Amino acid sequence: MPSTCKVGINLGINKTSKNPTNDYCVGIEKLGQFSDYVVINVSSPNTPGLRDLQRKTVLEKMLRHISRRVTKKNKASNDTACKALLLKISPDLTDEHLQDVIDVVMNPTFGVKGVIVLTLRFQDLIR
Repeated sequence: MPSTCKVGINLGINKTSKNPTNDYCVGIEKLGQFSDYVVINVSSPNTPGLRDLQRKTVLEKMLRHISRRVTKKNKASNDTACKALLLKISPDLTDEHLQDVIDVVMNPTFGVKGVIVLTLRFQDLIR
């Protein structure tokens, strides 16, 4: 693959997940080394409860745990579990919730390098 090509992995949870944070961590640990970035997707409208992960305190707790696990994995192996972590959020957050997410993402403790805000389908373009 050409060196200019970037490979990303978009991680979401199953609707039956009992521990979303662990699911994201396992996904990063197993697949992150094969990508240039990993997306933590907390915005699928079809997954019950997923958008609750965008609440500030929940998001902080989850990203803190993910960051610690990634750091631990990177120190324990020659592989990089995650070169860059991005967060996929809902495009229809209220201004207050959006500010909360921005506050969390801008905190260097969590290691988030970018935000994805929109998923656009071909059907959306031809309306």
